[in-house]
Parts: sequence; structure tokens; C-alpha cells
Amino acid sequence: MNKINYNYIFNFEINYYFFRSLVLSVILIFLYGCNSEEAFNDNIIENRKELVNIQILPVKNITLGVSDLKIAKGGYQAFVAIGFYSDDSSENISDEVFWSSTFSEIATITEIGIAKGLDVGITSIKAIKDGIISNELSLTVTAAALESIQITPAVVSLAKGNSQQYTAMGFYSDESSRELTQEVSWRSRDTSIATISEAGLVVGVSVGNSTITAVKDGVVSNDGRLTVTAAALESIQITPAVVSLAKGNSQQYTAMGFYSDETSRELTQEVSWRSRDTSIATISEAGLVVGVGVGNSTITAVKDGVMSNDGRLTVTTAALESIQITPAVVSFAKGNSQQYTAMGFYSDESSRELTQEVSWRSRDTSIATISEAGLVVGVGVGNSTITAVKDG
Repeated sequence: MNKINYNYIFNFEINYYFFRSLVLSVILIFLYGCNSEEAFNDNIIENRKELVNIQILPVKNITLGVSDLKIAKGGYQAFVAIGFYSDDSSENISDEVFWSSTFSEIATITEIGIAKGLDVGITSIKAIKDGIISNELSLTVTAAALESIQITPAVVSLAKGNSQQYTAMGFYSDESSRELTQEVSWRSRDTSIATISEAGLVVGVSVGNSTITAVKDGVVSNDGRLTVTAAALESIQITPAVVSLAKGNSQQYTAMGFYSDETSRELTQEVSWRSRDTSIATISEAGLVVGVGVGNSTITAVKDGVMSNDGRLTVTTAALESIQITPAVVSFAKGNSQQYTAMGFYSDESSRELTQEVSWRSRDTSIATISEAGLVVGVGVGNSTITAVKDG
């Protein structure tokens, strides 16, 4: 009985340990199979690089300011983000990070790291990825920068001695603009052709071509092309300015031209003469006016579209120019008489008898007397001279 029991116990213990070994083996095989993939992943994790640091830097030669971290309002500045990894490698991750500006009212920044200045001030730029925050860079936004200058007019043709006002308009980095005419430095490429004042007033001094430019803060404007032509006729002065003329009489006019370069010369033979009323007065190509009818007219001269001052002309009735008395020679006895006749000749080439209108005179009334009607009577022996006078 005891022997059987001992054998049973012994066999049971052997079976128990065998079974336990078998179970443990199965468990180990199962565990090994289940963990083989995880163990493989652990090996990959050990070999995969991890982002450990981000450094941001400004990009050169894009800024509109005085340095890489100072831009003008409206200007741009690009930044680059460099990622440093656990395997000591690095790469550009500018388009992977989240860019931010501390004060977005001063400057904003795009998803690819380009900042734009919106207002004057200072802000901080940084980048974030996978919870890792980059270094911060301080970005200063200054006042808008002058980017270009436009001067007008762009093309000018100017007579020698004449002037032209130029205007300069400045265009800024924030897309604003304002007039800079009084602030720029004006330049004429050839001052022997044209000079320009500090206020932008150019004067043509000789015939030829020059170029006008304006400069401010190192920014040069577009070129203004300037041509100076010969001096232009600006005014014509005719003389005399006021004339009173008897019908049939004439008057010579003179025309003087005044030019843009302050010179002057006579133009009497070059102008076109005009009489407003040719029934009152006519004028020749040479400026000789003749009164043809009683009344008023205006005389002017024209050249190159320039009109002279008005010459006021009054034509009066024909003027008595001479008186002819007949007979010219008389000899008669003392006590006898002789009738004289007076004929008047006028400025309009007309004539008429003036016997009853003239004032008769005898130079020696002791020899002869003459009545108002021109009847002379011999009162003494000798010689006398008879004349007739009218209107001087």
C-alpha cells in the first residue's frame, strides 16, 4: 500500500513538473511571438531621428530697411527655420513650423515665414513645431521707406527763356504716396541748356536737350526729357498807340517784338497788319495807314499767333493842306480894283473854292487894301503882296 502510494506520488510529481515545463514553454513561445513585432518597433524607435531644437534666422537681401531685423512699414522680411534632430542632422523646416508674431498689429508673418511691416514698432518672431519653440528674433518696423519718385511732366519742349514747373511724387513701401516737389534735390544734366531751381522750376537758357531728375534718400526719379527751342515771340508792341488822322492823310506804324529770352527786335516788315474797319482806314504790308473815311478804327499786328496791342485810330474830315490864290501877278492903276479867288486843296486830294472863307491880307495897306471877299483896291503907287489864310 505504501509502495503504491509512493509510486503514485512520484509519478504525479514527475507529470506535474513536465506539465509545468510544457506550459511554460508554450507561454514563452506565445510571448515571443506576440512581442516580436513590438520588439522590432522598439528597434525602429531607437533608430528614428527626433526633433530636438529649432533655430530661426533672417534671410539676407529681402528686407526693405537698414538691417535684416529692421524693415520699413509695408516692407517684407523672410525668415528660415532650421530643425536640429537627435541624430545630429539638420534641415530646413520653414514650411512645416507654425510662425507667429507677438504683435500682429506691428508685423504679420505668413505660413512660409515672410513677415510684413504694418506699423512702426517692435515685435518678436518665433516658430513652433511638435511642441518645440524656436529662439525669438526681435523685428523692428520703421516708418515707410521711399521706393520710387515720379516727376511730371515727363516730356517738355520749352522755348529759350521760358520756364516750366516740375512736380515730384514719392511712392512709399506702405503703398502710400505724397508730393515731394519741395523736398527732392532737382538736377539738370546739362545746365548750359537748362537750369532748375530748388523748387523744381526749370528755365531754358540755350537751344538743345537736357534731362531733368529728382533725388531723395538715394532714390532717383524717372528721367524728364527736356528740349529747349529758339526763343519764342511773346508780345508785340505797335506805335504810335493813339493816332488822329485827317481823311486822306497817312501814318507809319512800327511793330516791336519781345521774346521769351528777354530779347527784342523790330518786326514792322514781318508782321501782318490789320485795320478793323477798312472803310475808315487801310494799312499796307509795311504798316502805312491811310484814312479813307471819317470815323474810328483799330490797328493791330499779328505774327506767329501773337497779337499786338490795339492802336486806336481816328480819321477826321479831310484837312486843308494848301491854298492857291489867283491871279498870281497883278498890275493895275491906282484907284482900280482886282478880284482875287482862293482855292483850297485837302488831304483827301479834294479841292474847293475858299474865297469867302479865307482871311485876306495885304502886306502894305498903304499901297493896296483887300476886302473880306478878296476885292483888292490900289490906294497908292508901289508894290504889295496879297495872301489868304485859313485854319493856319
